[in-house]
Amino acid sequence: MSIYREIISKDLDIDHISDRELASILDDMGRGIIYEHLLFGRDFTYKNFIEILQLYLGVLDKLD
Repeated sequence: MSIYREIISKDLDIDHISDRELASILDDMGRGIIYEHLLFGRDFTYKNFIEILQLYLGVLDKLD
């Protein structure tokens, strides 16, 4: 998990998220990205991933 945290933290502040939470978030997002690609043929870039992750984290912050 540390490699993902290291890369993502260059673009987003994820220090307040535990490794367990981050793994769960990445699993959820990964499934969504795979479905979008397989069902709709959409490709995702790292920039798209970061934008979606930022929205996801914003929703989580509002739920807390």
